[in-house]
Amino acid sequence: MKLDRTALENALKGAANVKIAVIGDMCLDRYITGNMTGISREAPIPIIQIETDVYLPGGAGNTTLNARGLGTTVYPLGVIGDDLSGEIMFKEFHARGINTDYMIREKGRFTHAYTKVYASAFRSKLQQSARFDRANFNTIAKDSEEKVIENLHRLLNIVDALIVADYSEILGAGTISDRVFEEVRSIAKSGKVITIGDSRERVHHMQYFTAVKPNESEVAMALYPDDFQRRPYQQEETAKEFATLLRQKIHCKHVIMTRGEKGALIASEGCEPVNVPTLPAEGEIDVTGAGDCFAATLATGLVLGLDIVAAVELANIAAGITVKKLNTTGIATPQEIRSTYEVFARKN
Repeated sequence: MKLDRTALENALKGAANVKIAVIGDMCLDRYITGNMTGISREAPIPIIQIETDVYLPGGAGNTTLNARGLGTTVYPLGVIGDDLSGEIMFKEFHARGINTDYMIREKGRFTHAYTKVYASAFRSKLQQSARFDRANFNTIAKDSEEKVIENLHRLLNIVDALIVADYSEILGAGTISDRVFEEVRSIAKSGKVITIGDSRERVHHMQYFTAVKPNESEVAMALYPDDFQRRPYQQEETAKEFATLLRQKIHCKHVIMTRGEKGALIASEGCEPVNVPTLPAEGEIDVTGAGDCFAATLATGLVLGLDIVAAVELANIAAGITVKKLNTTGIATPQEIRSTYEVFARKN
């Protein structure tokens, strides 16, 4: 391992001095768990007695929580609605000491919100039984876009790193509009701060970033949008080729292709691609939010001077913790990272 115990401790203790901005699509996740107690007399549906009901910022909001969970000072920047979900999101941020001064609430818009219901049948294993989504299909208003760009440049005078979490799957409906993307690319090219990019649909637009972290299929989609499903992007040698091609295409320093239980593959400028293993996940897993944790931890590690391999090792450890937290998005605490590191070190 490149990440030794001294470097690990320095990173975990040094996180308190790190300042990170997260720009992107802030969502509100609601997790309801309960027990099915019968069938409704009014319709052929189960009656679920609610036992827990938890709200958490999701999407770029979960990236924000993970950065805060490491101990950093984090500033979320996104456009949300002037609605109850927005109020709840602010409450959850404030409860964790997160500054919301750079968030934008747009009148007439609503906050992306996702309600996930998990139920057991007579105390059996919890299963997801329903999901209710509310997503915006319209673009952000021009004045909101102007405010995003204004706040982005204000934050550049404060932060050490910028994470761009472009999670909208509805073209043109997210915080990262085309114009905002232009500003972000200009910032990345300037090298003023470390820039980390994560995008479900537009990683190929993230030119000049310090690092981007697509998964295997997102790399293939960026290179071959018309037929990426037929490309052998999961094969070892082809994966290296694809990651290298994407890095050359978007002129970033590092492409970090995340590969689930196979770990991550790093294609860096002037270097041969490097595989960074992760601990095999045993038992049940829930990958929801693991990528957000990876991005937040990677940014923190790079700000604190870890080289790219050590930073990815740290991010792998943190993400591996969150996948074991079922039926929720979770964070990796410093103590959890320390404990998992000892297991990781013994096996590598």
